[in-house]
Amino acid sequence: MEGFVSALPGFEDVLEDSGLPDWRAALQFLEQEFASAEPEVRTLLVSAFLYYLPFPDQPGHEIVEHLGPTLKAQFSVTRPSG
Repeated sequence: MEGFVSALPGFEDVLEDSGLPDWRAALQFLEQEFASAEPEVRTLLVSAFLYYLPFPDQPGHEIVEHLGPTLKAQFSVTRPSG
């Protein structure tokens, strides 16, 4: 996660005191970054985040329901089967 954080300036601001991300704030941050980012950042978010979200038969897949509209649309393209 350290490399991911360093590639997205400002992401560390969504980390709680425990060092663990507040997932709602993290998703909001990633949505904003994806919507306004340079192509390299968008590629990073697709390849290092969206692609690795849990599949429908895996625990935690419900997080997909909490993606913002831009990330959700890209997720549908990246992984059409969920």
